[in-house]
Amino acid sequence: MEKKISYSTEIPCFMADRHKLLRPVSFFDLAQQMAMVGGEYCGFGEEVLGKFGVVWVLARMDVKFLKPVHRDDKITINTWHRGQQSIFFIRDYELLDESGERAAVSTSSWILMNFETRRAVRGDRLEGLNLGDPQNEERVTEEDARKVVVPRDAVLQKVDEHRVAYSDIDVNQHVNNARYIAWAMDAIPEEVVNDRPVSEVSINFIKEAVPGEVVDLYHVEAEGAHYVEGKVADSVIFTTRFVF
Repeated sequence: MEKKISYSTEIPCFMADRHKLLRPVSFFDLAQQMAMVGGEYCGFGEEVLGKFGVVWVLARMDVKFLKPVHRDDKITINTWHRGQQSIFFIRDYELLDESGERAAVSTSSWILMNFETRRAVRGDRLEGLNLGDPQNEERVTEEDARKVVVPRDAVLQKVDEHRVAYSDIDVNQHVNNARYIAWAMDAIPEEVVNDRPVSEVSINFIKEAVPGEVVDLYHVEAEGAHYVEGKVADSVIFTTRFVF
């Protein structure tokens, strides 16, 4: 088995922002495609898991952007399954520039969800699948994806709301993980997102958002980072942390 699954491409115009830089949301788009391909390669892709009535769901993800990536740049993104930690299945990524240097690194934590009950499922209950075995034990970060916690003294302020619609929904019948990143960046003051590149993104997915729901978006700047939290009524749906 190969230690890493690779995909090479050029950054198209629709993945770049006003400064011709790779959008953070575009990295998430690339990463989820690579996760699907990587799962299939390791023998636990969508078709195999479908026989058990379960799907992969992203729970946490950290991304660090190490150097700029521009429109039309030639890049390679690598991914590998790093095994299991507690209830999470770990997948790491590296984005390489044309010279082979790392431009971004990411670690992500996934769970299995029963498609009908929408509840988490233990991987060891899927007969014939050994999901805990790592494809590659190499780490791109010192720690696994973090739990994002808004600083205790920080006061979140509602800045926007979003009604979940057609373009937000993926094959799992809930909001696609990358859409939350787009919502969150739109909730941060324009003078920040327009003029300062993102260096770090962390996100925790806590509860599903589904068609028709209205997600209230809250923002606060604290301890050198911008936090955005999404809520449906009183339930937290996701929490993000951005460093610019």
